[in-house]
Amino acid sequence: MGLHAGPPTILVGGLALLVAAALVEVVSVLVMADVLDAVLTSSGVGGAGRGVAQWVGVTLLGAVLTYCGTLATCRAAEGTVLALRDEVLARVLDLPSDEANRLSTGDVVVRLTEDVVVLETALSVSVVQAAVALLTTGGLVAVAWWLSWQLTLIALIAVPGLMGLARAFRGAQERATVREREAHSALGSAIAEVTATVEHVRLYGMEPAERGWVHRRGRSLFAARMREARVHALFGGVLGSAQALTLIAVSVAGVMLVRTGSLTYGALIALTGYLGHLYPRIQDIAESRLALVGARISADRLEAVAGPLGAPLPPVVPDDAGTRLVPPALAVRVRDVRARRGDFVLDCPAFDAEPGP
Repeated sequence: MGLHAGPPTILVGGLALLVAAALVEVVSVLVMADVLDAVLTSSGVGGAGRGVAQWVGVTLLGAVLTYCGTLATCRAAEGTVLALRDEVLARVLDLPSDEANRLSTGDVVVRLTEDVVVLETALSVSVVQAAVALLTTGGLVAVAWWLSWQLTLIALIAVPGLMGLARAFRGAQERATVREREAHSALGSAIAEVTATVEHVRLYGMEPAERGWVHRRGRSLFAARMREARVHALFGGVLGSAQALTLIAVSVAGVMLVRTGSLTYGALIALTGYLGHLYPRIQDIAESRLALVGARISADRLEAVAGPLGAPLPPVVPDDAGTRLVPPALAVRVRDVRARRGDFVLDCPAFDAEPGP
């Protein structure tokens, strides 16, 4: 399918701002190392005042860049939602009548809302997040290597294991997402059908049965979402435990290097701070891979009702063009039409509509 994005300049600008914010974050940790060394080697804190001011200024600059970059990418993401939803709806309206009649109203509503948002979030948020993480991981590793290549090597040994965890959870995530999407569509279809036949339900006293049907659909969605939540929680717990064990190993090795004089206390604290920034970036990459699994499932669901996306859309009819149910040169004649629904009675013995203005 064709990938929709917000205005390219806004998306690229937001990405650049987020990358700049991440690089400023790297610099702030380096400045913090100098500040700590100055405090540890001086009799007072007056000598470290300039470093503290620089560190605060760099931290505030990073916060401003993050704010602006987040707003820019959010605007591009919302543009993605609008464009994608418009295209899917246009293709649904252009479907042949027999195909359109087979679609459930509730299912289409879920696909045009929930699936579009899932796809937009993965493509415009997770992908941007992963791109920023990839670009800044190199800077974090380079500075950490400059501080202590021994500790950095210990920290990097865990990276393949962290990425392998994401790969191991991918199948479970895919199965849980498919169940959740199907259960959500089933609930939407049930609600749409019940609300469209309220008079019929009341006429035949079917309220308990219809409430039970919708409740069962809701229970299915509840179970599906709990399965999905268990996968996310287990992945986060395992990944967090692996990161904690690695940080403990790095801290113990760092203390040993400090005792031998190969590393200063300030550099050790700064290096620990760098690893505290590095592992969340790696986790962003791993979580983005899982988010793309859900995006692919939502994309398949959208294409299932709208066909391949990205091709030229049919021309949009202006609002004032009007709608013609039949060709203008065709006369319409109706005879002996009778219908009754509740207290409403339609009795039309004859109706003629001649062509013309």
